[in-house]
Amino acid sequence: MRSLYHFAIAVLMAIIPSLPAFAATGTVSPNYQGLWWNSPPESESGWGINVAHQGDVIFATWFTYDANGGGWWLSMTANRTAEGVYSGTLIETTGPAFSAVPFDPARVTRAPVGTGTFTFRDVDSGTFSYTVHGEQQTKFITRLAFGPLPTCAGAAKADLATATNYQDLWWSGSAESGWGVNLTHQGDSIFVTWFTYGADGKPLWLSATATKVAHGVYTGQLIRTTGPAFKAAAFDPSKVTRTVVGSATFTFTSGNAGTFAYTVNGVTQSKAITRMLFGPDAGTRCDTPHRALTSFSVVAAGDIAECGTMPASQSGAARTAALVRADDALVLTLGDNAYAMGTPEEFANCFHPTWGAFKERIRPAPGNHEYYTSGGAGYFNYFGALAGPDRRGYYSFDHGGWHFISLNGVGDISPQSEQMRWLAEDLEKSRDSLCTIAVVHYPAFNSGAAHGSSYSMRPLFQVLHDAGVEMVLSGHEHVYERFAPQNADGTADPARGVRQFIVGTGGAALHAFDTPLAHSEFRYNAGWGVLRFTLGQGSYDWHFMPVGGGPAIDSGSARCHR
Repeated sequence: MRSLYHFAIAVLMAIIPSLPAFAATGTVSPNYQGLWWNSPPESESGWGINVAHQGDVIFATWFTYDANGGGWWLSMTANRTAEGVYSGTLIETTGPAFSAVPFDPARVTRAPVGTGTFTFRDVDSGTFSYTVHGEQQTKFITRLAFGPLPTCAGAAKADLATATNYQDLWWSGSAESGWGVNLTHQGDSIFVTWFTYGADGKPLWLSATATKVAHGVYTGQLIRTTGPAFKAAAFDPSKVTRTVVGSATFTFTSGNAGTFAYTVNGVTQSKAITRMLFGPDAGTRCDTPHRALTSFSVVAAGDIAECGTMPASQSGAARTAALVRADDALVLTLGDNAYAMGTPEEFANCFHPTWGAFKERIRPAPGNHEYYTSGGAGYFNYFGALAGPDRRGYYSFDHGGWHFISLNGVGDISPQSEQMRWLAEDLEKSRDSLCTIAVVHYPAFNSGAAHGSSYSMRPLFQVLHDAGVEMVLSGHEHVYERFAPQNADGTADPARGVRQFIVGTGGAALHAFDTPLAHSEFRYNAGWGVLRFTLGQGSYDWHFMPVGGGPAIDSGSARCHR
């Protein structure tokens, strides 16, 4: 332990206080090396955590914002305390400006500001819990995937010199200990986060997307970012600003050595860099074969919180909320979230005490009841940035190789409307996504007796069909119904058709069925429940889970079109 301690001090100096001995257990453990961000993706775009994982130790750098919105980074040496669990002390570091010549590591200071814990569910998802300056929060996190994911594995005496994937934590050696660059390498792109110091000596971080321009050479613009404080109860990604401040080029002469040349605000420098190892025999090598993100679970339901005069704890919403599991990565609401008028009070008194327990995982859609309050104010005020930009009620995001589109069926969906023009552009940009799910409150096909089919949705359904969308999730009718894949005129299309699900069973009073429509494969209105999907790479399965426990009432699986 003494020799490793001295090695750690020599190598990591002011950033990492000390490290335990590398655990050579003889077993292959999951490796979490890479860049992580909030789950669901895009919901809090603007901050992230780089994880360098070697043996039983994670060195993490958290890129976030201070109380004034300025870029701020903290570091943590997290030791393994249980399977998939790593904990440590969060450190704030100050030091010489990035442009200092020479860079004097003796001027680097560090101070503990809190604690952090990673709890990983699998190699692609988990939670980050922290206490900083007395502020406590837990964030669901997932890997940031922007290209083919490499396979990463830790090993004693890993052969890093021959690696052609540069994903790792890099630095300029003990002579400039105190700063470093994290490289997340996927395909022909490297996402760079550089943790250093401004002219005032305070923490400064810059990022870059560096693209391959020659063998071993990657270049891109350096970006300085500001945003909501780390402790913001509702992190609003629309408040994040990005300013180009320079450029960076990485030139690698081997898998373990290279140069980092940059120009920032007129200052040009070049640094020799190498991978930073926590112990002389430990390392993580990322390489081919490329892998897909692991499958993930999604829950969906609409027509949810109807309390009337009863306590929220006795409502149907409370019973369906109990069906949502900790490992469900996303929760899709399908409109009519709070009854009967969508007021702020109904969201506060009925929705929040039930489904609010997992609000950070919700990706909502509005229904007609939301707009019984002018402008949907209760809905947009409650969900904030989760409801998409500009209170328009429609948005999209990617997660785990799937593309999700949440639409505003109450808004204008005429062919030349702003929403439909946006949808056309979004579908065009997302054609590389493996599988796509659309959400809109009104169902184009519906065997329910209270409302029936929303024929105004049929042109939208055809647009989604033509773009190869897998399924449309709707509410409005307080039933569960599943249709076979079809096109907008109701013709069965097993090869390219869109599957309509109605999941209006989130907790509001249930409706009756009328005569079943053609291609209606399953119907249920005897109780509330949620629809759970397991979404994989190129396939999905579904399970309608009723309240009260018990097995799925309806289940099945299918392949994606693409």
